[in-house]
Amino acid sequence: MVDSGTARSCVSRGFVDKLRVTTTQLGSADPPFLFTANQTQMPNLGIVELNISIQGLVIPFSFYVFEALAQNTILGVDFLQFSQAEICFNQRVISFYDGLISTNLVSAGSKPSLLLRAETVTIHHLRRH
Repeated sequence: MVDSGTARSCVSRGFVDKLRVTTTQLGSADPPFLFTANQTQMPNLGIVELNISIQGLVIPFSFYVFEALAQNTILGVDFLQFSQAEICFNQRVISFYDGLISTNLVSAGSKPSLLLRAETVTIHHLRRH
């Protein structure tokens, strides 16, 4: 899910466990918790490096790990800025890297949502060579 209201990209611990990814401890500059939309504190469990594949373009990115999220993965403002994302609600499209790649937004009824179609975005463990 893409969420322009979330400052940092996040992943659920269950998804991290499913991918068998090792979580790195937080550094001194990393926040020990984040606030949810209803202002509840969520403890930050660590950091993972994952690959995000959009239309075949693989983008390595860091995610904060949280115990439970509504979605397995949330791409936040940090990722949107990094990838130079532009969202067009009229055409229901999100593009990345100055229009290099784009994908459709999923519709929720008659209103576009910021959920990306599952067949165009995949997330994998970042494997360093």
